[in-house]
Amino acid sequence: MEYVAPSFEPPHRVLLLVGAGPGWYQAEDAAARKRVIARLQSFFDGWRDGGARLVGSFDDDYFVVGQPSSLGWSIFVLYEVPSLDLVVERVNSTREEVDGERLDRAFRMEVRVGRSLFLLPD
Repeated sequence: MEYVAPSFEPPHRVLLLVGAGPGWYQAEDAAARKRVIARLQSFFDGWRDGGARLVGSFDDDYFVVGQPSSLGWSIFVLYEVPSLDLVVERVNSTREEVDGERLDRAFRMEVRVGRSLFLLPD
């Protein structure tokens, strides 16, 4: 396999890192958690609706409970996106209140932008 120097042409690989926070664990009741889950589903739908292609996801909940601490994240989602504008829009959407819920109060999120590793097949 030959090394190919990186370029910054789309599609971009985006790794979404998610960690539940106090807002999730201290939710008032099951109805509050249900509203947060609905908001989280809408957040993920927005990636698809914006043209992102889901490459894969990973939920590290088999052997970890409570707030993630060793890595700080328990949910990992990998997308290919046509534009970094979508990434900015999706991150900002967590700050917007929808039906009384702000996603950034329940989950901490971070995005990494990179490319496919040249040594592995896509």
